[in-house]
Amino acid sequence: MSIAGPCEVSSTSATACPSGVGGITEFDYYSATLGNNNAGRLQHVNRYPATCTSTPLVTTYDKYTDQGDPRSVTDSNGVETVFDYGSDRRIASRTIGTHVWQYTWENGRLTALQFPEATSTYCYHQGSTCTGDWSEKLLSMTKESASTWSERTRFTYWPNGALRTRSTYTNNGGEELRSQQSFDLDAEQRPTFHQVGEGSGSFIEPKAFDGAGNSTAIGLAYNGALFLLNERHAFVPLHVASL
Repeated sequence: MSIAGPCEVSSTSATACPSGVGGITEFDYYSATLGNNNAGRLQHVNRYPATCTSTPLVTTYDKYTDQGDPRSVTDSNGVETVFDYGSDRRIASRTIGTHVWQYTWENGRLTALQFPEATSTYCYHQGSTCTGDWSEKLLSMTKESASTWSERTRFTYWPNGALRTRSTYTNNGGEELRSQQSFDLDAEQRPTFHQVGEGSGSFIEPKAFDGAGNSTAIGLAYNGALFLLNERHAFVPLHVASL
């Protein structure tokens, strides 16, 4: 099997790229009679940058599990990535040379990704210590190194599930607020409010829409003035616009 292109063709009825034009991607499969998990599975993806006479960039897939997931993928530079999978076929680890990435899942959501030198955790449990009831929404993300964390982002949501706030903290012996954004939607789920910061030092960007969902007013955050987007797609100050 192969795929030609992308390329420019002479007409909409063309069924192939012009001769000598466009790259080609070719797929090779293991023999169906191998007698192991590789049988009938994808073996090589050969990407020819020009035509079939050019040197292909080859990616090799090997050591399939009985569920059809490759445990070994070698790219065109000869670098092998080794995958391990959990019982639900989600990636449990990824290894390149001596470097290992480990993945932790809960209820189908990624809750931790351990890099070779750091870890990112993703909290879906209620409570400040992420030990309460399960939430379908991501509540916080934390970057950790060694035995402490360096950065954390917390999320809150409106009752309808829309994002309400996103707050980023640094570790200064505790959570020190670094930035905060607030969001709101109208009854039609259109973004009508965006605030950066809080209090007197914040910037607010409101938006307005007509009944057809077209943007009719945008408040530019740097000065807070509400502008009307007119029929010529020009911004006109709302207090002088002809409504």
